Amino acid sequence: MIKLVSELIGALANLLWPIVVLIIALKFRPEIRILLTRLKKGKLLGQEVELESNVEQLRETVEKAERESLQSSSATYLSESDPNKNRLESIDVVASNPLDGTQDAAIDKIVDLSATEPLAALLKLSQTLEKELKVLAVSTAVLRSNQRSSPRQLIRLMASKNILPPHTVESLDQFRDVRNKIIHESVEISHSTIFKVLDIGLQLLKTLRQVPVEVITVNHPGIPIYKDEDCVEEYEEVKGIILYYTSPGTEMTKIWPVRKNVDFQKGDYVTKDWDCNYQWGQAWYIDPVTDKKKIAWTGVCEFVGVRVTGL
Repeated sequence: MIKLVSELIGALANLLWPIVVLIIALKFRPEIRILLTRLKKGKLLGQEVELESNVEQLRETVEKAERESLQSSSATYLSESDPNKNRLESIDVVASNPLDGTQDAAIDKIVDLSATEPLAALLKLSQTLEKELKVLAVSTAVLRSNQRSSPRQLIRLMASKNILPPHTVESLDQFRDVRNKIIHESVEISHSTIFKVLDIGLQLLKTLRQVPVEVITVNHPGIPIYKDEDCVEEYEEVKGIILYYTSPGTEMTKIWPVRKNVDFQKGDYVTKDWDCNYQWGQAWYIDPVTDKKKIAWTGVCEFVGVRVTGL
């Protein structure tokens, strides 16, 4: 009998328990809502505080990277692959920077976009940093022009060859971590925090552009090259390509022989490659800016660099 009563009480408890929970939930609904809100706010606050700490750490590292780049900018990383570097008598090419305004324009785009879409501006900044990394990697022969590699791999490769200074490497890693937290976190990040990261990221972009590496772009894709100083007898096989060389604090232009069927566009980033199986003797050209007849070279190897793709 006692066992039967005990089983009956247990069965009633199982039936009544959901009802009791429902009554408590209905009766104390406002209090429960407040409690859950506090718990949620506490979680969000913790994540926001952690992110703010990461952002401040990023700022400090980027400032160190900036000071580091200023100290090392005088020692430009030059490629040893140029077989012509000691063979040129004189190159006097009057030409403008093919990238005039484009680098500043990239920054302006990010700033303009941030006014309406801060998160999209952050993604654009991240893409711009990745492009700069690839240009540096190709310019230093760490990466082939058509080779694919993740930004993290590029950073490690260039760090191993001492192309990227330590604090620049650390800054790039921290920026990626902060960016990923902002983009992938389920919580809403304030615009003020994103603006802080954008400001620091733009500073990092400028620092990356100060890494002492020689970068080459096409200034003029092709002009006629002549066998005589009167510029009458033209070379049939080659034309002259004017390349623009930049490194921190240095700008110059050089003219090289390149096959006439090679197609470049002004502003293309190109690799540093020459083929000394094909050497060209003394040549002249008509300067496309001044219209004056000038000597192009006294004897050089043929330029066979290729366009950097995937930028």
